Amino acid sequence: MPARSSQPVVLDPLFRQYGFGQTAPLPYAAIHHAFEHHVKQRPDAVAVEHLDECLSYAELDRAANRLAHRLRADGVVPGTRVCLLVQRSVAMVVGIIATLKAGAAYVPLDGGIVTESTLNHVLADSAAVLTLATTAFVPRVQSRKHICLEDAIAHDLTAESDGSKPPDLSSPRDGVYVIYTSGTTGKPKGVDVMHRNVVNLLCLSPGNVGMRPGLRVAQLLNIAFDMCAWEVLGSLANGCTLCLRGKTAAEWKAVLRTVDVVIATPSVLGMYDPKDYPNIKYAATAGEVCPQSLADAWSKNGQFFNSCGPTEITIVNTVQPHTLGAPLSIGVPTPNNNVYILDDSMRPVQIGEAGLMWAGGAGITRGYINLPDKTAERYRLDPFANDGSMMFNTGDIGRWRADGQLEHLGRADDQVKVKGFRVELDGVAAAMETCSSVRVATALLIGKELWGFYTPAGVSPSEVKVATAQVQPYYAVPARYMSLPEFPQTSNGKVDKRALRRLAEVQIEATAAASLASAVVEKNHIRRGSQAKSFGHSMHAPRKSITEHPQAGPSRQQPAKHKLEGAIQWRTNILVDLSDVLPPKKALALQSCTCPVSVSRADSSIHAVPTLVSCDSDTRNGVQVLAISANGPRIWKAPLNTSDLAWSSAIGVLLVVGGKLTASDHLRAATMCLSCRGWIRGTTSLAVSSISGTKVATDLVIDTTCELLDLPGVDLVTVVSDAYTSHTFVNELGHRGVSVHFQSAVHHSII
Repeated sequence: MPARSSQPVVLDPLFRQYGFGQTAPLPYAAIHHAFEHHVKQRPDAVAVEHLDECLSYAELDRAANRLAHRLRADGVVPGTRVCLLVQRSVAMVVGIIATLKAGAAYVPLDGGIVTESTLNHVLADSAAVLTLATTAFVPRVQSRKHICLEDAIAHDLTAESDGSKPPDLSSPRDGVYVIYTSGTTGKPKGVDVMHRNVVNLLCLSPGNVGMRPGLRVAQLLNIAFDMCAWEVLGSLANGCTLCLRGKTAAEWKAVLRTVDVVIATPSVLGMYDPKDYPNIKYAATAGEVCPQSLADAWSKNGQFFNSCGPTEITIVNTVQPHTLGAPLSIGVPTPNNNVYILDDSMRPVQIGEAGLMWAGGAGITRGYINLPDKTAERYRLDPFANDGSMMFNTGDIGRWRADGQLEHLGRADDQVKVKGFRVELDGVAAAMETCSSVRVATALLIGKELWGFYTPAGVSPSEVKVATAQVQPYYAVPARYMSLPEFPQTSNGKVDKRALRRLAEVQIEATAAASLASAVVEKNHIRRGSQAKSFGHSMHAPRKSITEHPQAGPSRQQPAKHKLEGAIQWRTNILVDLSDVLPPKKALALQSCTCPVSVSRADSSIHAVPTLVSCDSDTRNGVQVLAISANGPRIWKAPLNTSDLAWSSAIGVLLVVGGKLTASDHLRAATMCLSCRGWIRGTTSLAVSSISGTKVATDLVIDTTCELLDLPGVDLVTVVSDAYTSHTFVNELGHRGVSVHFQSAVHHSII
C-alpha cells in the first residue's frame, strides 16, 4: 500500500472519468418485474428447463403466483425472509420467483452441502419466516415451519389454486436475497441485497453479458453463491431460457452444448475446452483471478467478459469485454457504479499508482445482517458521490492503467512476508502463469516457505521457476512446487486454497513418515512375496498423480498417471507372508488405499492423498484389523470407530487379519481422508484369490468414487468430518447428481 502523505492530494482530472460508470435509468423497480415483462411479451417461450422437464414463462408465472399466495397466507410479507433449502431443480426456480412475488427476500442454501451448524445459524440470523425445501431436505427442517416445494407445486396445480398475480408490494430498496459469505474465520455473514442493486446489474449492459430473448443460459453454479443469481435472475429478467445442468457429468456436457451463455468462475470454465462448445456465444467469469490464456481461448469464437466484485457490491461492479490478445483487465465500472483507488488516508492515488479499491454507486448493498460494527467497518459514507450514499471497502488492491482499464493486483489480505519482504501472492501466481505451459497457478505461504501450485501436472517445475524468476525478485519465487491435473474447488467453483494447503501439508507429513513407516514394516518382519513389486507400487499410489517438487532444480521424471475412464480401478495382486507376526491360517493382507481429493474430468488424471482403509465387512467371522503406521502396529476388532483410528501419521499398510476367510470372500472398505478426517463410503473391495498356509494371495480392486457415483439409485453420500472437507469432491458429486450431507461429529461410526 502507498505510504501516508501529509501533503494535500490534488485530484487527477481522470479520477472521475475513469472511476465513475455511465449514468443510466433503472428500467424496473424490482427484478421480478423484468420477468413479468417477458411473461407478457413471450408467454409460450420456455423459461426454464431441466432435461425433459420444462416450464414456459406463463407456466412459471402461474406456479410462482400460486406459491406466493400460499406464502402470503403463512405470514410472508415485504421485509421478511424465506430460506430456500434446495437442490438444483425447476422447483428451486419456482421457489425463488414465488418468494420475490410475495415481497420477501430469499436466503439460498444448498441442502446437500450446508452443514447443520451453518443451517441453524442462517435460519436464526436471517429470522426466516419459513423454509422452502425440496423433498430430499425436508427432514432437515422437519421441526421448523416449512413447505415442501414439490408437494406444494403439485397440490396447487391439481387444486387449481389462484394463479393470479398477488398484490405487488415490492420497492427498489426492498430485499431480494441474502447471501451468506463463508469468510475465513467466525460465523458466516449475511449480505443484504436490494432489488435496485440487482436490477442495476442484470438489466443493463454489459452486466447482462449479452443475454436477450431467445438465448439459452446455463445454470451451473451453487445456489448459495451470488453468481447463481446472475444466471437465474439474469436469464429470466432478459427473456432467456434457463438451462439447468443434469445430474451427471455426461448430462451436463450435453446441456452445455446447447446453451449460448455461460457464467462461471475461471476454475470452472477452465475445465472445458471452448473448441468442444462452439455454440457458446458469451462467456463471463468472476469470483477469482482469470488467466490471460483462458480469456484468449474463449474470445476466439465468442465474446468473453472478465468481471470483478465481491458479494457486497452485488455480484460484480466492473466488466471487461475482452479482445483476443489484448492485456486482460477487470474492465471499467458498470453503469451507475463507481470505483475509487485510495491510499491509507482515504485519498485518491494518482493514475497508475496502486491502492485499495473502494466501490460506490447503485451496486452497494445494505450491509451485514445483525452486524452493525462489521458493517460500519467495511461500509463508509461516500465522500465522492455527494448524495449521501455509501461506499464499500473491497479489500482488493488495484490501479488504473493509462487506457482507463482497471488492473486487479490481488487481495490486501493476500500480502505475506517472505524473508522479510512483502509479497503479493496473486502477483506470484500471475508470474507463474507467464510460463507458456502453465494453464493456471496460485501461490501460498506454508510455514516459512513459498509454495507454487499449477496445472497441468506434466509441466516441469524448473520451467515454471525460470518464467517466474523473470518477473519476480528472488524472494518472491516459490521454493516448492506442486503440479496437479486440476485444482480442487470450493462449492462456489473457486480454487480451494485450503485444500491446496492441506495437500502440501499432507505431502510434507507423508514424506517425513515414509521412512518411519518403512522401518516399522521391516521391524515387524512383514516380508513381501514374489509379487512384492505390485505391493510396493501401490503403497506409493498417491505419488502417481500428485507430483511434489521440493526444489525447483533439475526436472524429475514424472510419475505415470492413471486416467479416468469411467470408473477408476487400481488392480494389483498382493502376496504377503505374515508367519512371523501372526498365528497360522489367520492372515490376510490389505494394502493402503487412496481417496480422491479432486476427481477430474474423464480425460484427466486423478490426484489423491494417503488414506486410512478399514474393514467394513461382515464381522460375524470375527475379522480383526491390523494397521501398521509410523506409530507402530495396532490391532482392533471390527466394527471400528473413528475414535479408535484418530492418529495422524501417514498409513503405510493396513492388514485385515483373523476370522474365517475363504477364496470367495470379498471385503468392503471405508476410506478416511487424512486431510479432513472424513469417512467416505467407497467401493474398495478385496477379493481373496487363494489361501496357502500363512500366505494369502489377494486381488485388490480399488474402485474410486467415480464408480460409486455411477451406481444406480445412489443419490446421497454422507461425509463425516471434524473440519473442512474437500469441495472439489463435492463438486464432482454434484455434477453426477449425488447430494452430499455433512455431519460434524468427530467420533462417528464408519458409514
